[in-house]
Amino acid sequence: ALAESSMASDHGISVDLAAGGVRMDRLLFAEGGCRIVVSVKAECVQAWESLVGAAVDLPITPIGVVTDQSSLVIKVDQRPCLDLSVQQCRDAHVMALPRRIEADVEVAK
Repeated sequence: ALAESSMASDHGISVDLAAGGVRMDRLLFAEGGCRIVVSVKAECVQAWESLVGAAVDLPITPIGVVTDQSSLVIKVDQRPCLDLSVQQCRDAHVMALPRRIEADVEVAK
């Protein structure tokens, strides 16, 4: 969701995720649970936190910021994990299916 948002807006992100003992692939790609990503303008953060903070059953976890840098920077427990330009992400996304179609694939018999 973060990469897709960055590709659509051409804005970068800088996030730091807490692993909490979870495997890296699960942390980055799992789609279970009721989670959403919300981006809030810096000048509205306090109002947003007041709004959702009033609901005890609606926990929020700030994970990062939108940046003017055109790159996706993801850290896990403050250790660098990914640092790619938005264009690199866009190219990989757009070319994923054509690249797989053109790949030499050995068919199991």
